[in-house]
Amino acid sequence: MYASLRVMLKSLFPQAQIRQTEDLLSVRLFLTAGRPLLVLVDAGLPRDEGWHIAAEVKQNYPLHHAILLAHHPQQVERACQAGWDVLLLEGMTAVGLSAAIGRFLEN
Repeated sequence: MYASLRVMLKSLFPQAQIRQTEDLLSVRLFLTAGRPLLVLVDAGLPRDEGWHIAAEVKQNYPLHHAILLAHHPQQVERACQAGWDVLLLEGMTAVGLSAAIGRFLEN
């Protein structure tokens, strides 16, 4: 899934520098070293790590915009209750992803 999402994002936003991190420590290092325009967080990471990452980004890195990538409607509901921006990946097309990310980047 990550490889296809990366290809889709790169084709939609060719000027973007896309980096992938593997864990919370890597995310912290990346966020303190630079200022990414957008952070996409997978809600499906093991041990709820995606939720911990999203919470930390929202709380400790307010200048970064984080979007939680949800795999099912229950994750969308949980993210909305926490006040996070969320995208449901199920059924998402390249056009839909581009439009959604564009809306988030405008805000």
